Amino acid sequence: HPGEAQVLKHAACLLTFSLVSRKHVSSSPLLLVALVVSFGILKIAYDSRFVSNDNIANYISPHRIVRMTGRVIDLPRCSRYSVRFFVDADSLGNERARWPVVGGVVVSVRISGFQARLLDSLTYGRRVSCVGQLDVTGNVRNPGDFDIGRFYHINNIDARLRVVRF
Repeated sequence: HPGEAQVLKHAACLLTFSLVSRKHVSSSPLLLVALVVSFGILKIAYDSRFVSNDNIANYISPHRIVRMTGRVIDLPRCSRYSVRFFVDADSLGNERARWPVVGGVVVSVRISGFQARLLDSLTYGRRVSCVGQLDVTGNVRNPGDFDIGRFYHINNIDARLRVVRF
């Protein structure tokens, strides 16, 4: 919960300040490094389990077509088969309703359905509206594999939109 995060931040600041003011840290820089790393790990662990009520991940339904609007937060990357870019979503809807949402989205568009002239217009801050299927960002397929879904969540990317109409 947000209140717990604030308490953790204030506790870390107070503890660091008290150590620095007493000159303990100057004699042991390793203690300061260990303290910073520990609080970093705690923050990542906390952030990875907290999802707000209006987060776009709460609206994932893989077989339902939705309209997502938001702002481009990363330039597009092209492959042989698709164009991929990231959007900070602000609303999601269908033909009956629209909901305010927060969270980053990986947007994937097939090259065959993408007009090349649109590629240059996908710049930082550009408002876009896409229609497609909202899905999870990814799962671990084999033991020991890199968890792309967790990586995206830590970086505030909580869903994937497979575009059917741009």
